[in-house]
Amino acid sequence: MFVSEIKEFHASAFSKTIYIIPSNELIMLTYLLIRTKHGKNRIAHDKLKKHNEFLEVHEVFGRYDLVCLVETDDLKTLKTFIQNKIWIIEDLESVEPLIISTLDEPAKAVEEPIDEVTDIIEETDEDGQFLPP
Repeated sequence: MFVSEIKEFHASAFSKTIYIIPSNELIMLTYLLIRTKHGKNRIAHDKLKKHNEFLEVHEVFGRYDLVCLVETDDLKTLKTFIQNKIWIIEDLESVEPLIISTLDEPAKAVEEPIDEVTDIIEETDEDGQFLPP
């Protein structure tokens, strides 16, 4: 896979992942909106996470049960991936791909001093709630 994850941190109310995509590589990023059979969210989530093509897999509330970010080389590879690796999972009812047509800017590392991130995480009260600036 061409996207390399360089930094990830989690706090109680947010998470952030920064990806670098080399400018000489052409890749295709796609969101998959997935509906699962009743009560099968976690099982489907765990099965999907096993595939290297997934950059992110999230359980969500609403019309869909899972939202995933997938990286493939091209449309043909995406089609093969969905047909041969996704649709064989019995716990799924529907898969709707949303192909990302443009990126706002080429993905690159965001220069963000680690001290600022630490400061943000440390500015919480005893209950873990963020304090106003």
